[in-house]
Amino acid sequence: MLTVCPGSTKTAFHERAGMQVSGAASRFEQTSGEVVNEAMRALEKKKGHVVTGWSNRIMTTFSKLLPLGLATRMSGRVLAHLKRGNGAGE
Repeated sequence: MLTVCPGSTKTAFHERAGMQVSGAASRFEQTSGEVVNEAMRALEKKKGHVVTGWSNRIMTTFSKLLPLGLATRMSGRVLAHLKRGNGAGE
């Protein structure tokens, strides 16, 4: 069994959720094929968990170092920014 934790992936998800990924945030998106390739490599190595994409790995590592309340507020701001259609990081 493998748990796959992808970051932002180029699919119809954001559009259907009323979000727009553009600018700096769009540079960090992975294709579904890239996510699958990383997942398959993790399966071959018999790993039980994989966080795909280098930027997603950095963010998850960094968020573990923050107090939960701060990490939650930061995540909320990013999602609210995406919901407004501005794209994160602009």
